Amino acid sequence: MVSSGYRHSSKTLGSHQQAGQTRLSWQDMPACTQGNIRKDKMKKILATVALSTLLVGCAAPSVTPPSANTGNHVDTYHADFSEVWEHAVDWFAINNIPIKNIERDSGIISSDYSLGAGYSQVDCGAVDPGGMHILIDQAVTANINVLVRDRSGQISVQPNVFGQGAFTFRNTWDNRLTETIRVDRCVTTGELERSLQNHIQSRI
Repeated sequence: MVSSGYRHSSKTLGSHQQAGQTRLSWQDMPACTQGNIRKDKMKKILATVALSTLLVGCAAPSVTPPSANTGNHVDTYHADFSEVWEHAVDWFAINNIPIKNIERDSGIISSDYSLGAGYSQVDCGAVDPGGMHILIDQAVTANINVLVRDRSGQISVQPNVFGQGAFTFRNTWDNRLTETIRVDRCVTTGELERSLQNHIQSRI
């Protein structure tokens, strides 16, 4: 029997030596090597956090509040109270604005109703979806309170218009609904007030 010239060791290869390759465990690595690896991992983590923060900051949707409304819309008519009152009530019906509350003795007519996508009756501010979002829904409600008063034979009509809005955005990288921004006080553009004034004046 011919000898192979060497003896096989009975010791099996460990987890750190396989197929002629040597792999060091974390404990076997020099302290300086471990430190460098930790630094590299920390740099990657910090870079990821910085990039995420940058993306969120640049892409966040926003609504800039509208300018404060300082207008005071009051019109006076030399007419009978009943006549002016009826014209004011008719204006709501003609413009398909539902009346929520009406009290002739108090001279109050009020309504709140949802506006369409192309609304122009109130200003809820500048809507900015940001670079990585799109505006997918907007729900805006207009509130109208009209006061009709008899002031020594002259009838005053004072409309008060304001509103609220909610704007929903979707991000563009995974199409998930991400955020809804609510505006508690939208200001009037004067459109409804002018419409009411023109309606009454053209009929008296």
